[in-house]
This record gives sequence, C-alpha cells and structure tokens, in this order.
Amino acid sequence: MKKIFLLAATTMLLASCNGDYDDWADPLGNGEETAITIPGFTASSVDTINLNSVGLDTAQMSVFSLSTATLPEGYDLSQARVEFLPLELNGGDAVTPYSLTTDATGLASASDLQSMVAGWYGKRPVARKLTGVVYVWAMKDGAAVKINAGTVTDLIVPQAPEIDTKYYITGNINNWENSNTDFEVVNGGGDPYDDPVFSIMIPYEKLEPVFAAGNNLEFKLTPASMIGTGDWTKCVTAAVDGAEGKLADKNAGGNIVATKLDGNFKFYKFTFNLLDQTWSYEGLSFSQYIYEIGDNTGWSTVVPLASPKFDGVYLGFAYLNGGYKFRPNENDWNGDWGQENGGALGNLVQEGEVNCGPAKAGYYAMKVDLTKMQYEVTPISSISIIGTVNGNWDTDTELTYNAADGCWETTAVLNAGKMKFRANHDWVYNWGGSPDNLVQGGADMTLAQAGTYLVKLYALCDGKAYFTMTKK
Repeated sequence: MKKIFLLAATTMLLASCNGDYDDWADPLGNGEETAITIPGFTASSVDTINLNSVGLDTAQMSVFSLSTATLPEGYDLSQARVEFLPLELNGGDAVTPYSLTTDATGLASASDLQSMVAGWYGKRPVARKLTGVVYVWAMKDGAAVKINAGTVTDLIVPQAPEIDTKYYITGNINNWENSNTDFEVVNGGGDPYDDPVFSIMIPYEKLEPVFAAGNNLEFKLTPASMIGTGDWTKCVTAAVDGAEGKLADKNAGGNIVATKLDGNFKFYKFTFNLLDQTWSYEGLSFSQYIYEIGDNTGWSTVVPLASPKFDGVYLGFAYLNGGYKFRPNENDWNGDWGQENGGALGNLVQEGEVNCGPAKAGYYAMKVDLTKMQYEVTPISSISIIGTVNGNWDTDTELTYNAADGCWETTAVLNAGKMKFRANHDWVYNWGGSPDNLVQGGADMTLAQAGTYLVKLYALCDGKAYFTMTKK
C-alpha cells in the first residue's frame, strides 16, 4: 500500500504542474501518510494573536490562512494540524513540537493556544514567536490525503493580567487616597510572573477604626505605577460577578471586601495571587518566641528568637556551623520552617522545605519575619564593651567567643561608669538594660566600682540575654 501511495503522490505532483489533477490516485484511509505538496497551495502567517482579547473557554483563533489554489475535483478540506516549535527558548534540551489541531480554515482553540505558549514561556503577556509546519487533510469518498502547506511564523500573546512590581491598598482604611502608600502589598522580591503571590500584614489597630464604626474593610489594589496619578483604570478589584475569593484586573469589578474576623488577632494577613486572580485573608497572633535548631546544637536543643512586639518579626543570636531550621515550639517539630526548596534564598516555607544554610562556622544574628515568610543571618565578627568604663564612648573592649561555654568573654580593667555591649563595632545590634535581662537597644548600665573583671556575655535574644561580671 505504501508503494502505491508514493507512486500516486508522484503522479499528482507531475500532474499538478500542468494544472491537471485527473491522475491523482485514490487516497489511502488507513494510517497517517507521508505528506505531499501542491504547488501554489500554501499556508500564510496571521497577524499577532492576542489571547487577552478573548475568552479562553469558548474562543477560536486563526493561526494560519490558506491560499485559494483549487483542489482536484471531488476533494474537500477536512481538518488541519500545525506542528509548532518555539523560536526564542535559550539552551536546554531539545523541544518537542506541539501538535495543534485546527479546522480546515486554521481556527484553533484559544485554550489550546494558551496551554502551548504558556507551557514554553509562562504567562507573561508579551508576544512570543513560534514557527509551525501546517498539514492539511483533503477528503474524497471517506479517505484522506495529507498535504504539507508549508511553514508559518506566528506571534502569540498569552492571556494573563498585567502585574506590577508592587501594589498599595487604597480604601476606607486610608480615605480612598490614591496617593497613600501606608499599606504596601509585595511579593517575595522576584519577577511577578514567576512569583505572583503578593501579601500584606496589617496590624489590627490600623483596622479597628473601620470595624468599630460598623463597617467592613473595603479597598482596591493600586499598582505602584498608578500611585498619585488619580488613575484607577489598572486597579485590581473584586471579581466582576462578585464571586468570593476571586479578583479582576483593570478596575473591572467592585471593591474587595473583608469582614471582621471572630477572635482576638494582632494582625490580618491578606494574600493575593495576581496571576490566578484569587485572594484570601486570615487573622494571626504571633507568639513571643520561636526557636532555631540545627547542626550547631546537634539537632537536640534550641536557640530562642524573640519578637518583643509580638509582631511576627523575630531576632536571635547563635553560633552556627552548618544546616539549621526554625520551629514555633521549644519541644516539638510541629509547624517547623525551612528554606524553600528551589526558591529564592531567604524564603521560608512549612511544606517541602530543606534545611537553611549551611552557615559557615561563626556567630550570627538571625532575623525571621513571619509576616513575609523570610529570614536572614548576619555574621557577627566581634562583640565588645562600649562606654565610659573604657574612658569614653569611642573605645571598645573586645570580647572573645568561648564555644565551650556559649558566651563572649574577656578579662579587662574597667573604670566606674556607663557601659553597653555592641556587635561589629556599630549600633545595629547592641545590648543594654540590666545584667539579668539584656534587650536590644536597652538602657545604659552602670558599673559602680572600677577594677579588673571577668566579663561573660550570653548574647541571646531579648528576654534571654544576660551577663555576669566577676571582680578579680
């Protein structure tokens, strides 16, 4: 059968040069044949296909047009297929062509086009260049002939909302002032089409006046590029049909509405997926402490981090020497946090996480912000005594880290006078208050009597840090 078809195809090509299709042999109907060509029967590219202008579920979009060359008598076009490949992907493995089914005129499902282009490039709404070989089937008496109609190059814009780098809440919480930037809504810092989840933590005291007046919180999301312009046309709103938890772009819907939640919450966390166009909110109340655990403690004991304002921002200090994680409870692993696997360094997650670090052996300040689900560690190369106990506030008395005792220590001659401790010879991290309750930025302390002292500082978080002074 294959030999008969190839002979038929050859006969057709010869005949077609004379415009005479009478010798086109009977086509085959079983299996997919080798494609033939017909001089003058070609597909052409179409204008840019912008999927943002249609409904994906119902729309049909033209991906090619055909010449008007006449088919042999009795043949009708039935369907077509385009074997598409992307033209702009860089490197990587060979790309498998995407077989896009169309009707005989080149109409394809907008949903299929979206799947194709978004699968290769993501949903960023910019024109992507694809090239495809067009195959068309001609039917006669229930049998088909496959025709190669040539190659087209199309530009396709995937459907997606326009996403800015940051947003601001504009609503009855700030008198609908378009220029107000008090309530910033941000993602994890990456490209918004790779990281489309934006969030904000709002302290309850900011919301209380709205709720106390018997109102719901109502707002829109104003893109940073539109702040102060008075232009609302690019605001993110509630869904056009009012569907709960759904959003709309281009100011198409109504106000986003949040009601007062039952419970005594310190924060309301709002989360917006601006690619999927969904949103949610929840009430949060943070504990005073969370805990670090890792190679530095043999994964057996914990180091506390404190949130003095109960605002979800924690600071602690520890000697690290490898991998580590954070957890909310001192004595169990329920709800622990680790580095997002494959995510930006410093992103915390509770599911599918890996260990943070590994940290090079040394002392560190550890900051965890649960309102943003991020963490960072800062090396502490020195801790010193500063104050008039050294003669003036321009002189530091250096301490050395004692790994066995887990403290910073020195033996030094000190004057009577004022003193504090500080890290890295600056004031970003400094301890003051009282010997048994040191806190960050605490008050100056007084040494009543001059002398030689063994000083041991346990440079931990607020509420846990302390020091001892033993006179020699």
